[in-house]
Amino acid sequence: MLLYASLAACALIAALLIYRYDLYDKEPPLLLLLAFALGAAAMWLIGHIEDATLSLTGTLRREPAVIALVAATHEEAIRLLVVFALALFFRRRFNDPMDGLIYGSIIGLGMAVEESRFFMNLWRTPEGLLPPTELVRLCGHLVMGGMTCYGVGLIMTPVTRRWPAIFAATVAASLAIHFLWDFNAFAAHRTGDDNLIHNLAAAALMFAGLVLYGFLVMKSSGRSRRHFAPTSHRSLWGWPFKRVGQSPAQIEAPSQVP
Repeated sequence: MLLYASLAACALIAALLIYRYDLYDKEPPLLLLLAFALGAAAMWLIGHIEDATLSLTGTLRREPAVIALVAATHEEAIRLLVVFALALFFRRRFNDPMDGLIYGSIIGLGMAVEESRFFMNLWRTPEGLLPPTELVRLCGHLVMGGMTCYGVGLIMTPVTRRWPAIFAATVAASLAIHFLWDFNAFAAHRTGDDNLIHNLAAAALMFAGLVLYGFLVMKSSGRSRRHFAPTSHRSLWGWPFKRVGQSPAQIEAPSQVP
């Protein structure tokens, strides 16, 4: 019970951190909860689809590169599908350049929790606090979900004409990091190695993902500020946010930025 409670606590902390990023047009908590639930359901579904896909590869199904390629393409694709579905069904709420990153991150978090629940059910003695590997899982799916779906917010809001290139670049980056992370993990597991090379590769991929995710958070927050409140002084740094010199009257109607 303590293990699952610690998983829920870590997921809640991560969700609050994501919610904090949304400075200018907060998304409804119930809609975010729906996104989380859809992410968990999507991971349950995609697990079965991944197994079916791997069964078609015959003798290659145990190769780390094949497993990593199937996992990366299938999981990032379903994240995009869920976010696009939310954007279409809740079009009036999907009006912020940051929405793609916010909903993608929450969906990724839901997928991570479902995946952790699956593996924890396989453990013979599921006791104690959440191990570091599960924290990495939460962080990884959150980051890759935000990166993959970042461009959806640009598609749905008129903030830049460069959205096709940005969308393609962020999806490609997320796919590359996801594939390389899984390939490194499966290769290490297959050989039984826990050597410096695998550890350094994992650390480098995690660092690259976090840096790129942080960059996208800053870029989308800047676009959101220009879209909703050009004179706002809210900041992503500090807790709670800095609100120097801001009054409610300064929050203006969304501007149309080419």
